[in-house]
Amino acid sequence: MADINKNRNYLKDSLNLIMDTETRTVLASAPSLSTANTLMMFYPNLGVMRLPTQLHSTARRFIDYDFNDLSQTYVALEALTGRLQKANDSLVTEDLIKLRSEIILRTNFIYTLECVCLNEIGQVIDYAGMPLLMPWLIDQLNRCQPESGVYTNSIQELASYRDIPVDNCYQEFRMKIDSIGIMMSKNYVIFLKYAEKMSREEADNDKLLKIFKAAEDELRFNSLI
Repeated sequence: MADINKNRNYLKDSLNLIMDTETRTVLASAPSLSTANTLMMFYPNLGVMRLPTQLHSTARRFIDYDFNDLSQTYVALEALTGRLQKANDSLVTEDLIKLRSEIILRTNFIYTLECVCLNEIGQVIDYAGMPLLMPWLIDQLNRCQPESGVYTNSIQELASYRDIPVDNCYQEFRMKIDSIGIMMSKNYVIFLKYAEKMSREEADNDKLLKIFKAAEDELRFNSLI
């Protein structure tokens, strides 16, 4: 599993703090915003406080914090500035420690699942610039009317560069976009399916690991289809 017991790579990423919205207690830090948001789908009292640690002034304030250290608990005084203070002893109950431990464990597994999903998506991308190209290419394809032999100037130009008939060029790009879209959609559904299972299952390492391995198997099967 991914090691989330240290803070993020500052100056590159924001710090995502998972909060108890009722007490404003910091429960854990999440390696990615999407991981934190996924947990929020299944825990109604959770929220996320993002701190812009890409800024040097903010990074210096939090570089030595470990928000996944159960011996240290913090409360947010101001969400916008990220002003924190150590929680009073009366707030640090056994139930709170248990909740924090549970959130940290689930965050670990969900983030690892997210990384595996992203890796599988990467296998269907045969050109590094495809994610940037796709919105423009989809727009160009949607403007074409292949049944009437009408193609945009851009698609015609691409066909000329490829030295293939324009209708073949259109079909080739349409099949590529559809293939990527189907694969990414299946990938996303698999992620949601197993992230929900990880969020609802008992917070036990072995049980969550079993779910993770099932997710890996399904993702690999999906990539072969």
